[in-house]
Amino acid sequence: MSWIDTLREIRATPISGAILSFNTGDRVFEPDGERARVASLRYFLARHFVRDGYRVGYFSLATGFSELVPPEDQRPRSPFPAALAGLESPLMVLRQLDPVLKDPAARAMVLIDYADHVAPPAEASQSLASDQAAVVETLHDWSLDDDVRRSGNFILLLVREGGLHPLLAHESGFHAIPVGLPAAPEREGFARFLLAHADRTAGGSALAPDLTLGQFGAITSGLRLADIEALFERAAARGTPISRTDVRERKRETIEQLAHGLVEVIEPTRGFESVGGCVAARQYFEAIKPLWLQGHASLPQGILLAGVPGSGKSFLIQALAKELDTPCLALRSVREQWVGASERNMERVLQVVESLAPCLFWTDEVDQQVGGDRGANRTGGDSGVSERLFGRILEFFGDARVRGRVLWVATTNRPDLLDLALRDRFSVKIPFLHPTQRERAELLPHLAAQVNRAFSADVDCRTIARLPALEMLSARAMQEIIVWAGTLADRRTAHSGSPVSQMDLMEAAMDYKPSFDPIEHQLMALTALQMTSFQSLLPWNALTPKAPPEPEWPAYVDGLVDPGTGRLDPARLEERIQELRHYRQGQGAW
Repeated sequence: MSWIDTLREIRATPISGAILSFNTGDRVFEPDGERARVASLRYFLARHFVRDGYRVGYFSLATGFSELVPPEDQRPRSPFPAALAGLESPLMVLRQLDPVLKDPAARAMVLIDYADHVAPPAEASQSLASDQAAVVETLHDWSLDDDVRRSGNFILLLVREGGLHPLLAHESGFHAIPVGLPAAPEREGFARFLLAHADRTAGGSALAPDLTLGQFGAITSGLRLADIEALFERAAARGTPISRTDVRERKRETIEQLAHGLVEVIEPTRGFESVGGCVAARQYFEAIKPLWLQGHASLPQGILLAGVPGSGKSFLIQALAKELDTPCLALRSVREQWVGASERNMERVLQVVESLAPCLFWTDEVDQQVGGDRGANRTGGDSGVSERLFGRILEFFGDARVRGRVLWVATTNRPDLLDLALRDRFSVKIPFLHPTQRERAELLPHLAAQVNRAFSADVDCRTIARLPALEMLSARAMQEIIVWAGTLADRRTAHSGSPVSQMDLMEAAMDYKPSFDPIEHQLMALTALQMTSFQSLLPWNALTPKAPPEPEWPAYVDGLVDPGTGRLDPARLEERIQELRHYRQGQGAW
């Protein structure tokens, strides 16, 4: 059901009003043949209510009070006192509106724009001024007042930034309605309208030859109608058709703007063909791809990639987004110092995520973003913010409506810090360890390609992969060695971008000085193994019988795996982890 349908439905009930939020700055398109209209939200609402016999009063701090009267409305009588015209004081306006809203004969609708400025939340460093507090109380009283409810009059609060006073946002009788982003049929219909009414002499209000109207409606997921209109206007101004690149760039800007910079839109250009190693993880994602394309409810609630830093977790997620052909939204930090701000930020992010479904939602360093150990967080003095963020994200991904439409994938280097309840929400947990010799040989060409370096004909990746200096190195560290080998090659040949030789790689590997603590890395890896949800997801195993005849694993896993079955021994694994922790505690770490 669209937000307009929801608004119509609740107006048929004895309710005082509603709060419209989220996409309230967008245009509204009314397809009606030759009489089709495009308007801002407030004018659309005014026309909508006038058609139903209401008189519409409008108030914002910038313009004061006025009545919105469409040109075709010729009714002389207004229920609003003449003294209201131009009045800018919110409290005085509300006091004069009180008898109007309680009068059944008034047939009045009051639209309060930028309600988050009229009744803002009180942040940590300030409390509401007396007039603002009185405004909040008046609006709250109206929402519960039986006289207002029975009168048939209506109050609409338009929220622009998402920060309404909690007394109104959470404890009032107003019905909260998020204005969602337009669906594909609406986007396609609006584009058809713009094409039909474009200035043909401009030569630019058209779609690129490789972009049909239906495809345009599909790839503009995440765009507002105002963004689509801007695409057409820019194309007309420059005299060129709208391309897929134009849509992609506008989408990235729009989504980050809608999420107030709390979400980064990642547009990957390479899929699994660019990924070396991670065989079990790749096979798992290939297996669930058909379910994703069907929007199947049996998809996992969340997938956690856990293990050592630089092991390719982030790169694999971006490749996954390309494989699934879906937007990848990466969560940035939502935490702020003001009371309630972090929670509002998270709510905004989840609104964007739900509006863009189907999409992939990536939470990097999830132990820090949402679900670090709650006992530890309590001692951090964050006044329960971590608990509230934690609870909200669990509530969101526990909703059956989200399952199959939003794939939540999280990454962490410190799975030991995850709250147990959050850890349980990730029904699939995949470990990432240091690459084995076979994986190093496979990774080397991929890592070189990522930094635009070519290997000369004498490079034998299997020989390089056997070098003792590469043991216990992550993929990121190996890439640093390739970059340094490229510097050696350029110095040797006196040409930038020279192919890297076998000798360059060997010299760079021997020269590399690791900066990580190997014991800490082992603990990260073994803890990730301990949390793995299925034996087939262990790096040396595979989902299919195509597993290598001789499984490999890092040396620190020796003695923990049955060589015949590839299964971990949980008791031996726990014993090894405890041994390493005791050792680290003796050193004053972990």
